[in-house]
Amino acid sequence: MILESLREHPGIRAKGVDLVPELMEIGRRKVEKAGLAGSVELMEGNALDLTFEDASFDVATVAFGIRNIRERLHALEEMRRVVVPGGQVMVLELVFACPGPLRLLHGLYLNHIMPKVAMMFSSNPDAYVYLARSIMEFPAPEEFMALMREAGLRDVRFIPLTFGVAGLFVGRRPE
Repeated sequence: MILESLREHPGIRAKGVDLVPELMEIGRRKVEKAGLAGSVELMEGNALDLTFEDASFDVATVAFGIRNIRERLHALEEMRRVVVPGGQVMVLELVFACPGPLRLLHGLYLNHIMPKVAMMFSSNPDAYVYLARSIMEFPAPEEFMALMREAGLRDVRFIPLTFGVAGLFVGRRPE
């Protein structure tokens, strides 16, 4: 998400935080390959205890990560804390929210097809079992939007992407 934002808005600066050092290193390589090292600062950190001052950013985002955080409310509260009043919190996540017959196909894919393919081609097929389970157990969009409101965000909305396989949750910190 950071790289795409920087490409679309060359004047912005971004900070990226991840708890896992290996993922930060992958991020550093991607940033360097994109020629954006001067615009991004990557650091190890915890989404439950962001080391930034209150109201430090216009936008706080997390992409495909909040699913892996047990204390989601606390993470959302931290994101709200570090954005300016009127700033946005954006969460891009894999969801189990396909409408109608696509929901059945999505469930079939997650629970039966993906694990079998992973067993054939992946050195870590258990990661794909975890992925499927974490997607299925992630709150429905309405429930996650309620959690965002509980974290103090307003004007919360959900934008389904890829036929509901992924979605963007957006909320605003009150003025």
